[in-house]
Amino acid sequence: RAGYRVAALDRDHAALASLSEEAIADGSSIDVAVADVSDRAAFLAALEALYAKAGPPRLFFNNAGIARVGGFLEGGLDGFEKVLSVNLDGVLTGTHWALSRMEKEGEGTIVNMSSTAGHVPAAFMASYCASKAAVIGFTRALQAELGMAKSSVRLCLVSPGFVDTPIMRQEKAPFPRFLSWLVQSPQQAARAVLAGVRKGKRELVPDWGGWLMQKSYRLAP
Repeated sequence: RAGYRVAALDRDHAALASLSEEAIADGSSIDVAVADVSDRAAFLAALEALYAKAGPPRLFFNNAGIARVGGFLEGGLDGFEKVLSVNLDGVLTGTHWALSRMEKEGEGTIVNMSSTAGHVPAAFMASYCASKAAVIGFTRALQAELGMAKSSVRLCLVSPGFVDTPIMRQEKAPFPRFLSWLVQSPQQAARAVLAGVRKGKRELVPDWGGWLMQKSYRLAP
């Protein structure tokens, strides 16, 4: 609706099909590709396929994420590493690919999706918190690097609070109803992120719930 040509990548075939149908019903279309961002070769191949269809990206969103809830010991290192492979390695791969294309074009914005969990630790979510804190450190460091190089490519770090996505609907850890007033819809988050990106913001908390949690943690850890 904002006038961009949209390309979407996901590992979920059904979700991509639904998104395409939604776009068509809205009088538009979306280029789609299927890949798991934790599989670097497959991810890069899918990005190249989308590049061939849609051309160089002006906005690139690293938004893929998973979470596991449970104790550090009981989950094992394999489960921990799987979260990192999506939430951190996927961001590194996507950022590297997008940045190389945007530097050639001389413009572009990369949006890295972290989380309030990267600022505020949560018990039984050590892998998720670690991955999101790493995205914060990585993005801020790369922002400094691009600034020193006087690059025209911009990075925006987004740290939302609770957004109503499948991450919040895990069978073993249902989201507590008494916190439902803090939850933002994906549509609200998307509008806030796009508005912040258009204003050139380097960091963005797209919902008041995330802002409240981060401020509260600083006052009373």
